Amino acid sequence: MAWAHRSIYAKYGSIFSYFDSYLVGLTATPKDEVDHNTYRLFQLEQGVPTYAYPLEQAINDKFLVPPRAISVPMQFQRQGIKYDQLSEEEKAEWDEIDWGEDGPPTEVDPAALNQWLFNESTVDQVLEHLMVQGEKVASGDRLGKTIIFAKNQLHAEYIEERFNSNYPEYRGAFARIITFKTAYAQTLIDDFSIKDKNPHIAISVDMLDTGIDVPEVLNLVFFKLVRSKTKFWQMIGRGTRLCRDLYAPGVDKKFFNIATPFDNIKDRRSDLFYSRGWHWST
Repeated sequence: MAWAHRSIYAKYGSIFSYFDSYLVGLTATPKDEVDHNTYRLFQLEQGVPTYAYPLEQAINDKFLVPPRAISVPMQFQRQGIKYDQLSEEEKAEWDEIDWGEDGPPTEVDPAALNQWLFNESTVDQVLEHLMVQGEKVASGDRLGKTIIFAKNQLHAEYIEERFNSNYPEYRGAFARIITFKTAYAQTLIDDFSIKDKNPHIAISVDMLDTGIDVPEVLNLVFFKLVRSKTKFWQMIGRGTRLCRDLYAPGVDKKFFNIATPFDNIKDRRSDLFYSRGWHWST
């Protein structure tokens, strides 16, 4: 039997083509790319697995919990900035910026704004939104376990730096970077997996996208664009786990939050958030 995920591609794929035997595959995220096609390997019709148990069905059957999508109100990162669409107050701020000899531009496109991941205001706004709107535990006194998906190591370090600056009472413990470059990363993951133990915010680059099972996770923050549909769903899966008695004895986890300052959710919400009984808010 093959775990039909990464093992059937690249150098490992030759193992399955060499041996003449029955092949049974299981995967949570089948792929249909030209060079990574799960369906073709198992000689199936494109997009039609032998058997499928959809996420929505698992939620309806009470094996998983649904997401509640909350869009961080940061239209500039999505649509760009156009001077004539700014409020009078925003125009005043725009005019006060030292733009150099060429003067202020009439607009800035989204590609340029996406470089503002390291902008202090951008990061602070996302963190504030998380701390205020994020799902809480401990009778509402503490943010629930949260994963922030950062763009790269430097971005993760900057997010941690801004968090420690804005919330000095939590400095060095509440929010921690967990990446492949983190010393004792597994120890931090183990601590993150304990309900009442720091860290409560894991700032990750790829390491926590798949494979981690922490039922207490209540908030996912997509602080980067995710262009791969397969990876997006793997990341969503970090929040879907059931968790008994999370809030109090007999009060279980019912949903988890997804927050993003970008268009990760908007591009996929027709596949997910318009399903019956699920939540979408802006």
